[in-house]
Amino acid sequence: MSYVTFPKLGLQLLMNRTAFEIFGKPIYWYGIIIACGFALALMYAMLKCRDFGLNSDQVTDYVVWGTIFGIIGARTYYVIFNFDNFRDNLMSVFYIWNGGIAIYGSVIGAFLTGIIVSRIKKLNCFKILDLASIGFLIGQIIGRWGNFVNAEAYGQPFVSQEVSSLPFWAMGVGYPTTTYVHPIFLYESLWNLVGLIIILTLIKPRIRFGGEIMTFYFGWYGFGRFFTEGIRGGDELYFLGTGIRVSQMLAAILFILSVTVFVLKYTHKDKSIIPGMSGVLTFEKGTPMYEKAPLLYPEPAGAVKKEESKAEEAQESVSESKPAESGEKSWEEKE
Repeated sequence: MSYVTFPKLGLQLLMNRTAFEIFGKPIYWYGIIIACGFALALMYAMLKCRDFGLNSDQVTDYVVWGTIFGIIGARTYYVIFNFDNFRDNLMSVFYIWNGGIAIYGSVIGAFLTGIIVSRIKKLNCFKILDLASIGFLIGQIIGRWGNFVNAEAYGQPFVSQEVSSLPFWAMGVGYPTTTYVHPIFLYESLWNLVGLIIILTLIKPRIRFGGEIMTFYFGWYGFGRFFTEGIRGGDELYFLGTGIRVSQMLAAILFILSVTVFVLKYTHKDKSIIPGMSGVLTFEKGTPMYEKAPLLYPEPAGAVKKEESKAEEAQESVSESKPAESGEKSWEEKE
């Protein structure tokens, strides 16, 4: 049980991490909330996959493998940068049910999986990476509230602990002694919500190059995470024993890389600076996304040749079924 309060809002909550039990095994709210975020992200992907030149079967393949390696990546990232907690019992690395995952690891694992699966299937990887970026934002908006239920991953205490001087969003944790802290879960959830709105209302309808949504996602999330990580309170990961916060360092790198890509794309409009990423394109106002997809996401050469060979085979079969024309008469004409 965790005691959480928002004094300026008049809220006092006693949070139970366990939602219910099945055969004596606890089912936690954290897992339920994460599952809801995942379900909403998957629903969006299935409904909008055509906009990105994909079909539901292809999305299903990506989701299955992305989920598996996203979980592996989340755990691996946490273990690498928190190895002292596992050094004395290496088998505990696999005890994922005891907690210990990192969203960055999940993103890295899922995105690398998307690239690998795309290469195997001869598809442009930026189709799924753009679509997945929207899905990740949806999942993170919902999933961060799992931290709220657990009363974890909150920020540093406010300098003044006097209720009268606290901002209205200040969160109190602990009982009977209450410490008023920054609600990091709320900051990140709202920041991601704003990012999602920007993508759906401004970027996606006016998309100019394949990979633009992914680039914006990395830059937007990285910029926000850099600041929230700076006020994180006590459960942050550090880079190999140094005083550098891993997530803050990675957030800065992602933001810088994203800005660099945007600058290069819009100053070199005819160039594709990353293999598979289309050049900057212009479309008539109101052009549906699914009509833009073939130009935004050019398929690898192998995939194009495969489609061309199929078309040639179909043309040959049609030709063979028609009566001969140049110089030869069909059996009906001979009679």
